[in-house]
Amino acid sequence: MATAGTPRRVSLCDGLHVDATPRCYPPSQVGKAERQMPVRVVSPRGLVWRVTGLRLHEVDVDSGAAMDYLFGRLTADRSGIPDYGSTRFRYMVVREIAGHMTFGRAVVYRTQGEAQWHFAANVPGRDLALHIFTNVGRTAVARVGYAMLKLGQSATSGKC
Repeated sequence: MATAGTPRRVSLCDGLHVDATPRCYPPSQVGKAERQMPVRVVSPRGLVWRVTGLRLHEVDVDSGAAMDYLFGRLTADRSGIPDYGSTRFRYMVVREIAGHMTFGRAVVYRTQGEAQWHFAANVPGRDLALHIFTNVGRTAVARVGYAMLKLGQSATSGKC
């Protein structure tokens, strides 16, 4: 339980969804969550652990069109919404989206004034896009992102 001055650990489902009804799953039910997606996902579980040492905390499926894997720990801002700008605890969110984004190649970037690094790409040969964001650092987000692209591209059947 959080006390005054202690950040409260929060869920991805806390305050993120305005129009959609998210379904949150614990790590033990990640397979059930992945089956909610209309496309095969590229499971980041072992990869994120090997690169960052962060454990999977939860999986959030948003209307069957997007799926977020939360690794590590998020804290809430004063309004109770997850504070992605905090550097107090390490986290990585891997979002897999059915469909493609409107850019041509993978990008790694940092939004000015934020503690987050981002990786965004379409998975070649698949109807799937990735958006990864983290406060762990540029190298980690790039390693996870490019490795997920390689895994997704090489997979020909079943879940990755």
